[in-house]
Amino acid sequence: MTSMAKTGDVKAIIKRLQDSFNETLDVLYDLPQDYLRQPCGHGCARGGTARDLLVHNIFHERQHTGQVWSVRDQLGLLQGRGNQDLPALLADYYTSRAQLVAALFGLTDELDHPRDRRARAPLGPRLDRCAPRRVSAVGRHRADGGRLTMTTEETLRIRSYLTAQGAKLSPEQLIDKVQEATAKLREAATAVPPARFTDSPAPGEWSANEVMAHVVEADRHFGGAIVRILEGQPPGEPRDVPARDTRPRSLDEWWALLERDRTVLFQRVRSANPMEKLEATIPHPFFGALNWRETLLFIRLHDLDHAGQLAKVAGAF
Repeated sequence: MTSMAKTGDVKAIIKRLQDSFNETLDVLYDLPQDYLRQPCGHGCARGGTARDLLVHNIFHERQHTGQVWSVRDQLGLLQGRGNQDLPALLADYYTSRAQLVAALFGLTDELDHPRDRRARAPLGPRLDRCAPRRVSAVGRHRADGGRLTMTTEETLRIRSYLTAQGAKLSPEQLIDKVQEATAKLREAATAVPPARFTDSPAPGEWSANEVMAHVVEADRHFGGAIVRILEGQPPGEPRDVPARDTRPRSLDEWWALLERDRTVLFQRVRSANPMEKLEATIPHPFFGALNWRETLLFIRLHDLDHAGQLAKVAGAF
């Protein structure tokens, strides 16, 4: 009976997906081409046109397809694992590779944010290697506020990591990952001499105080978005600016603020159904729309990134 109920749920989801697409198709099929150039106020169009919204929706479908395949892999339910003939397997393999190659057409060696054509910096492949530069809530900036470069390969690799591990790990495991990274952040911040905590290690570079201000504000943004989504609310507006409140505080004061926000976040995640609200997303200017589990894992990367930054600040004194 349980198996039948679960099958019924899947069939109902498939029917809903088909029905909603048919409704969309009825609207779009005979739409004049000129309409695609019209400004679109939907948040997913990100200030662009109706065409931008449609492109986003196509990417969104592919994103969730990848999540489903990741879950099937973890459950040992990949289609074709049985007695499928080699030619059929090779045909599927070739089709999948063609889709991967097709996704790369039109990309350049460096990715630019569509609303900010300044260059930007990598968020690792090695997250302990970031230089102590000015950083925004979601990526590194130059001292003048401009972004540094992030390569296509790095972006795709990190996005793939967030999708695969966000689907694989349980909420408690995700929290453990964040806490491990946070411990490294604290260790690196503690290594900065208290008397030099507000001093810049070099002209145009952030002090440890500015780094912690950024970490706290970024955590409040992304962590708050997770809590709002799990409570059935919109995630809030995209944010990509340096920290606004950089008043001098001791490490203990910054840490109390961070722990207060993290406690609320972790309590809400622990009480959530692991599979609920995954259709809601939080916009990220590097990695696209992230669900709440992927965003929680991004917070881990963000902590590690700035742990490396703080370690280099400490090494300058």
